[in-house]
Order: sequence, then structure tokens, then C-alpha cells
Amino acid sequence: MKFTRLPLLLIIIAASAAFAFGQKTKTPPPTCPNLKAPEFRGFYLGMTALEVRSKLEDTTLFDINAPKGPTGSHAVRVSAAELKEELAEGIDELNLAFVDGKLAAIKVTYTDAVTWDNGQDFINQTLASLGLPKPTAAPQGKGNEKYRVECKGFAVTLSYSFGVSPSFTINDTVAQKLADQRLENEGEIKTITVTPGTTTIPGRPK
Repeated sequence: MKFTRLPLLLIIIAASAAFAFGQKTKTPPPTCPNLKAPEFRGFYLGMTALEVRSKLEDTTLFDINAPKGPTGSHAVRVSAAELKEELAEGIDELNLAFVDGKLAAIKVTYTDAVTWDNGQDFINQTLASLGLPKPTAAPQGKGNEKYRVECKGFAVTLSYSFGVSPSFTINDTVAQKLADQRLENEGEIKTITVTPGTTTIPGRPK
């Protein structure tokens, strides 16, 4: 498990991906009828660190690295090996972001062993498992599909990059705005560039 106090890296990446996707399609996202964000294998937005801890087989690293204070933003990576066995099937890793001690983003990345027919199949099956509406239009991209569902208080972003490590992110949009506003007020980050494998924060060593 890796822990970082970088300014909510996971949520920033999710927001950047959603913005990039928004530039590629003119089709508006569907209106989500759900008032409550979906769960994934017992993980849900608003969980405390203690509740997340109960999902782990080995809690040693989590006990050391979990958020200690009631405020602030924290990102934690959990490998499949750290999850309880019944929760780990098909999972490569979970990336979890906390805001003020509450789970604010859940990114689920599948192993390459889990296969779908194509990006459309991955998106349809994932949305169905989360209880969210199917796309009204085909996702954009040929082999590198992205799709985003905007709902009241949360959003779900799905990514299928040529079948390699498909993933989806459930994030609390209210908590995201709060964290982003804090960053602006503190003047810690002016701009962020996110590319695969790199994150550049002006004023800090690469």
C-alpha cells in the first residue's frame, strides 16, 4: 500500500480525464436518476478510514498510513493482495482518496485477465453492475473509450484503453470542489499537467 499527501492526486487525475473526454464529444451526459452514489464490493463514498480498514486482509500498512486528522486530503493505493480474498477477484488495485476523513473517490483498476468484447461491452457491463443507465450514444474513441455519468453529488468515469487495465472512478463532486478550492486558497498549485506516468507540479522538482 502506498500513501501520499500530495494534493488529492487521484481526484485531480479523474477530473482531468473527465475534462479531456468532454472536449471530444458533443453528446451531453445522461441525467442520472440515482440520488445515491453506487457501492463497489462494500466500498462507498463517505466511508471512514476505520470502515475501509475492515475490508483489508492485512491492515498493518493501513494502520500506519491512514489519515489521522479530521481534515485534509489524502490518497491511498491498495493492491489486490491487501484486500480480503472475496473482494479481490479480478482487481489489480484500488486508489482511494479521502477528504476530511471521508472517502471521496474510489478508482477501481481491473487486471488484464478480466476480458470484455470491446470498450462498449466494458462500459455497458460496468454501468449495469453499478446500477447506472447505459450510454445513449456510443462512447468516443476506437479502442480507447471513455465515458462519464454525471449525477447529483457524484460522477462516474469509465476508461477502456485498448483493453489494458480497464478502470472506473466514482468520485464525490462536492468534496472535489472543496479540495480544489482549498488548493487555490493555499496557492499550492497553479496548474497541473497529467500525462500517463507523469505528474508535473510547478515549483516542485520533477
